[in-house]
Amino acid sequence: TQPSFLLGEWDKKEKWVPEELVPFSDPYKSMKKAGIPLTLSSDLPIGSINPMVTVGTAVTRQDLEDQPEGGWMPGEELTVDESFYGMGHASKNIEKGK
Repeated sequence: TQPSFLLGEWDKKEKWVPEELVPFSDPYKSMKKAGIPLTLSSDLPIGSINPMVTVGTAVTRQDLEDQPEGGWMPGEELTVDESFYGMGHASKNIEKGK
């Protein structure tokens, strides 16, 4: 999962998928609640290499200009702890079968 993709794509999702599927685009919190392991990454060169951009985007669901106001799809944001876990420990624990 690359939260930094939201930086340049949040306002395009409705053009790319049918309207009824938009709520299922990047539903980080819902996936976590469903027990789906989330591993966050940058996917350079498309996303930012800066892990703080990835964490910040997962937490705020806003681009670097603080748009959209209130975050895209409010309620799907991760906490700072969940985001850092996804950047590091999640991959390790998936490999270990945890």
